[in-house]
Amino acid sequence: MTRLLLLLLTCAAPLAAQTYTDSLAFGDIGEDTAYGVAMDAQGNTWACGKLDGTVDIQPGASAYNITGFYAGYVASYDAARDVQWASVLEPVNPGDWVIPEMPAVDSSGNVYIAGRFYGSVDFDPGAGQAIEQATDQTGNPINCCAFLLKFDASGGFQWVRSFHGDWSWATRLAATDTRVCATGLYTGSCDLDPGAGTLDVTTAGASSFVVMLDSNGNLLWGDANDSPVLETATAPAILADGSVIFANGYAQSIDLGQGSGAPHLVCGGNVDMLIVRYDPAGALQWFKEIQGAGCNVVPTALSQNQQGDIYIAGTVRGDPDFDPDAGVVGTGLSTGDNSFVARYRNDGGLEWVRGFYSAQSVSAFACAGDATGVVVAGSMTGAADLNPAWTQAIHTLSTGGAFAVRLDFDGNYQWSVNFGGTTTGTGASNATQATTQVYGMAANGTGDLLLCGPFEGTGDFDPGAGTADLTAVAGRDGWMVWLNDADASQTPPLQIAASTLAQVIEGEPVSADFTALNADGACTWTLDLGSLPPGVTGIPGMGTPTVTAAGTTTASGLYNFRLRVTDGANNTATRDFTWKITSQGGTPPNPTDDRAHGSDGGGCVAGAGGTGLLALLALLLPLLWFSRRRTA
Repeated sequence: MTRLLLLLLTCAAPLAAQTYTDSLAFGDIGEDTAYGVAMDAQGNTWACGKLDGTVDIQPGASAYNITGFYAGYVASYDAARDVQWASVLEPVNPGDWVIPEMPAVDSSGNVYIAGRFYGSVDFDPGAGQAIEQATDQTGNPINCCAFLLKFDASGGFQWVRSFHGDWSWATRLAATDTRVCATGLYTGSCDLDPGAGTLDVTTAGASSFVVMLDSNGNLLWGDANDSPVLETATAPAILADGSVIFANGYAQSIDLGQGSGAPHLVCGGNVDMLIVRYDPAGALQWFKEIQGAGCNVVPTALSQNQQGDIYIAGTVRGDPDFDPDAGVVGTGLSTGDNSFVARYRNDGGLEWVRGFYSAQSVSAFACAGDATGVVVAGSMTGAADLNPAWTQAIHTLSTGGAFAVRLDFDGNYQWSVNFGGTTTGTGASNATQATTQVYGMAANGTGDLLLCGPFEGTGDFDPGAGTADLTAVAGRDGWMVWLNDADASQTPPLQIAASTLAQVIEGEPVSADFTALNADGACTWTLDLGSLPPGVTGIPGMGTPTVTAAGTTTASGLYNFRLRVTDGANNTATRDFTWKITSQGGTPPNPTDDRAHGSDGGGCVAGAGGTGLLALLALLLPLLWFSRRRTA
């Protein structure tokens, strides 16, 4: 019986290891939206978005009103969800607008904002002025200009930087105490140096860029791709050594960088995904391709956990190969508008990938990883199965609503919820898309979880047994929901480290070390499945934290085995390995991939409908609906 038939016949109750804490809806005469949120370890939160009128951004019985017209806002909340400060970014002239899209916070509480604007905007909410104009490099007006903005911990204006060109849009960012990195899109040409210098880049279509600034807003390095049609980019992750990783989705072809020496790639499906890493100085270190014939793989979100692993979420059609190396690992999903989340090491190696299925649509748009797992959130319409295993977690919202699902460190299902979307609403979508959408999510790994986005009509934003109905005032309003995630943790679980097994030929000596990470006490190593190559011994055995398997191989072949480690506290972890031994006179094999248990692919390969360009447009259009010029 197929997975689709099971979905239609089965309605399983999802597990629940999270609780509703609070929610907020805000809106007035126009369209208002919370675009992005951030959170620190203490549960303090920050939000940004757009407003058109007077709105109350304080949850609960109290009020905190702010006013602006086609304006942007940035707000700071304490752990009790009380507004600490709020700043309005004011357009100067009728028809001008500004949209702050994503905040990032450093350890001192400084807030960085990425976004876009049109016309002239005053980015200093205080007594002074910091007016930026949306122009190209020669001062001619343009329709959309990217910006980066910094406030201090009290909401005081620090600096703003604009990226002038034919058209630019800063969408996502990450920050440390000394650096801020942003990704975005541009068309034609763009100057990536917002200071006195010049770093002009060009593209034939709409391509992504990445910039690294210091904490004072000075450019450290920048780079940009060149695609003939359309490209997307996720938020970046800044690794401990200063390297940067992010993901792209592209159609047709792409040049990774500028100039004749840039790697040129041709899309193997309708839309391919790229994972790219830059070194601390801004040089491209490596890239990994995720593709499948006739498939769409569109990354929408990226998050880094405490161990340095990278989670990537997005939408998918068909069953592409998510393993960029020698393996073949799919989701096993049928054709349709489905979603995925994958965990990769920071060297680009795949650990596992999981899929979420809907007969109509399920669109992952945000993810947040911690030491023990990941939460994925987005919008859905109809019935969706949010459990990637063969058992199911069915959620049904005929008018479309928001969802969140948590998987553990090994990709196993933990819980899922849905909220919002109980009525069709009165706004522009007319039920053609989810009435509640997720634009942003933040978590701190200690149980605090915050989501935000736009909604219309009336929706219940308590995903549990209670009721928290919110009603939009106009066509679309903004919402925020605070949840408590009992499964979140900053303590890394026991795991077996990745290991590349040696290349050997039958009859040669071989040795491999396997290491337990985060072990508590002495470690016992056993084989769950399969066997080591003949002549190789050492497992079962004891080794804290490392065990060695060694010997002289006596037979060629492909040896698959699952290794298990159990520590002194009876914690356990597994990882699958494949060891290839070639016969005498044969060619040594390539280094073998390994991955955590559960990352093997499944199901049949399915074709995908639509084109790559349409898939990328489907992602961008919900965010672009405000980018129009308003008349006075």
